[in-house]
Amino acid sequence: MAKTNYWSIFVAAIAAFVFSSLYYSPLLLGGVWRTVDPVVTTAAKPSGATALVEFGRTLVITLVIARVLAMLQVADWKSAVQLAVLLWLGFSAAMWVGAIMWEKTPSSVAVIHSGDWLVKQFS
Repeated sequence: MAKTNYWSIFVAAIAAFVFSSLYYSPLLLGGVWRTVDPVVTTAAKPSGATALVEFGRTLVITLVIARVLAMLQVADWKSAVQLAVLLWLGFSAAMWVGAIMWEKTPSSVAVIHSGDWLVKQFS
């Protein structure tokens, strides 16, 4: 099995965290998210602790994907992209479809959050 480069994983997690922060900011989809989900976004007050926990979540996602890539001996970027898309379809997208069906989550909210997860799959 390929050796895991933990520094690369850490840097990828930082990049994914920064992108996700921008993704939910008014610069990208933050304004849209606030419009389609005003109750949640009004109540959301990010703090240092929240940011730290979110970075931890992103680091775990990045580490798991890196380990799966290593375990499957994925050596080229095309295979890595295919795996990322499959993981996103099989987990994130499928769960959001369930949230739309069973929890009545607005599809626009699901699309916004699922897009963030798609980007994290590529970290």
